[in-house]
Amino acid sequence: MFPKISVVTVVYNAEKTVERTIRSVIEQKYEKLEYIVIDGGSTDETVNIIKKYSDFITYWVSEPDGGIYDAMNKGIALATGDYICFLNADDWFCRRALHTVATFSEGIGADVLVGNIVSVDGTTKQLEYPKTLESILWGIPTAHQAFFVKTSCVGSFDTQYRIAADYKMLLDLYLSGKTIHYVPYSLVYFSLGGFSDQWYESSKEVYEISKEAILKSQIDNKEYYLGICNRIWLRKQIIHDVQNEDFALKVTDYIRELLPDNKEIIIWGTGGLANSFSRVIEIERSRIKYFVDNDESKWGENTYGCMTRNPLCLGEERNVSIFVLNELNSDEILDQILDMGLDESVEVFDYNTVMFNYENKVIREL
Repeated sequence: MFPKISVVTVVYNAEKTVERTIRSVIEQKYEKLEYIVIDGGSTDETVNIIKKYSDFITYWVSEPDGGIYDAMNKGIALATGDYICFLNADDWFCRRALHTVATFSEGIGADVLVGNIVSVDGTTKQLEYPKTLESILWGIPTAHQAFFVKTSCVGSFDTQYRIAADYKMLLDLYLSGKTIHYVPYSLVYFSLGGFSDQWYESSKEVYEISKEAILKSQIDNKEYYLGICNRIWLRKQIIHDVQNEDFALKVTDYIRELLPDNKEIIIWGTGGLANSFSRVIEIERSRIKYFVDNDESKWGENTYGCMTRNPLCLGEERNVSIFVLNELNSDEILDQILDMGLDESVEVFDYNTVMFNYENKVIREL
């Protein structure tokens, strides 16, 4: 027998997207559907759109709330389904998503069912699979819209967290031994750029939740998981704070310690990382000989007061340090340098290795 499914949509001033969300629920044509809409007191046309479909909505209300998770908790208190799902007002279900979940729920009795999402960024769509269950210890495996949780297990969202309370709920379910099963189908279209797209603030909350949960848990290899948790958070800090003066100075000092004092520096890369590490470049400008880049259109350009040249010119160099500032293509560039057969007096430092070692240094000091 198919389960009763409660779908909760929380919304505030989403007149441009909420109709698509509501229609995607109604058009599931799932017989045992309970649809709850919690509006936070919208001042645009959202409430009129809700009223337009009120005959198909089990319960709806428009009133001020204490934020997205407070609104979700209102939905939980009203839900009477066997499973509950939270579909945000800018996301929408794939066709027959509820029937798919119901089919997989039969005979399994899982506490949580999770499927694929299709992330949508403008006109670009990308299929995304949930990460492994183990990865839930340091981050949410996929968007909460793709999770269907037994209502008897769901509890409530911890409203002290503004962005990542959904992650805390799922992590708590996992650590309490609740069964989580994968549904190998796409269930929801997930719009990028929503509330949780505040990636740094979200990452900070996820780190706090993850670290506390790991420390309190009885899991094996606790130090291993805590180490991964710390490293992931540190990487997020580096990405976010490299332009922050205090943090940048620490990274800069570490890099400067690595680069020999008696050698000029050649920087490979003129893109985003070079911009992020502009403080290193500014401090060491007198020692920077020039930049190199595989992009021919950059050759001859002035980069931070230095010329950008063809990498082939490196073959003439002696007693210099090459600092590769390219994260995505670092391995290819290092292979390219190796194939050049440079003089043995030339030292090469690459961003990935430098930052990995820096992370190790910082983590040891935590």
